[in-house]
Amino acid sequence: MTYQKGRVERSILYIRRAFFMARRFRDVEDLNRQAQQWCDGPACQRRWVEDDRLTVGEAFEKERALLLPLPQTPFPTDERRELSVGKTPYVRFDHNDYSLPHELVRQTVVVVASLQTVRIMHRGAVVAEHAPAWWDRVAVTPVAALVSSADPASHPPVGPTSLGRTDPPGTDPGQAQATWAPR
Repeated sequence: MTYQKGRVERSILYIRRAFFMARRFRDVEDLNRQAQQWCDGPACQRRWVEDDRLTVGEAFEKERALLLPLPQTPFPTDERRELSVGKTPYVRFDHNDYSLPHELVRQTVVVVASLQTVRIMHRGAVVAEHAPAWWDRVAVTPVAALVSSADPASHPPVGPTSLGRTDPPGTDPGQAQATWAPR
């Protein structure tokens, strides 16, 4: 209904100004934890728009009995994309390059991404798995691939780059290294 459009947009503005403005977080889990605390605290304690005698939390408790139960099987939320691999053993997903076996160059793969992992599949089998890179223009390569590669020049450098930045915080050195790869 069109008369609710302004209310929805004002809610988004409220979240941007009251929650996101000048807030810092380490990773998605930290952001989600802070968001839950904010929702249970200040956002829940503000006055309800339709009845200023109630808080948002009190209005929600009154309506809780009318809500349908959640489904038994969680709704699938992983993002799934069918992508073409170029001339190099990387597939571009969400503005970042993820490594995969060189045998898959110039083939089509399926990328399945969640908040925890980016899985690259070919013909139904997982061929590579990475932690997601939360920064744009990052090349993600497993350390084992760098060590075992016969041609180290075929992989981007690991460590500080020309931008003077090091690998993103929170990167597990035993899992993968991410570099800021210029394009």
